[in-house]
Amino acid sequence: MFQKKNGKGGTLTDVPMAAAELTEAAAIGQVVGAISFLDGAGFHGLDTAIAGGEIPSGSIGKVKQAAAITAAL
Repeated sequence: MFQKKNGKGGTLTDVPMAAAELTEAAAIGQVVGAISFLDGAGFHGLDTAIAGGEIPSGSIGKVKQAAAITAAL
């Protein structure tokens, strides 16, 4: 489908879209991954526990991971 002869007997594969579109698609994928992580991190439960006067174990790790992921975007 995306192949053509290169004149030397082999085939080359064309890119299905322009480089800018590939970059944009990759960026969208990264954002979707980050949102998925943040959605599943359990920050609502963490907020509720902290408001109740308790800091659950592992919460600092979750916050640091979230900060690193959002900074990378």
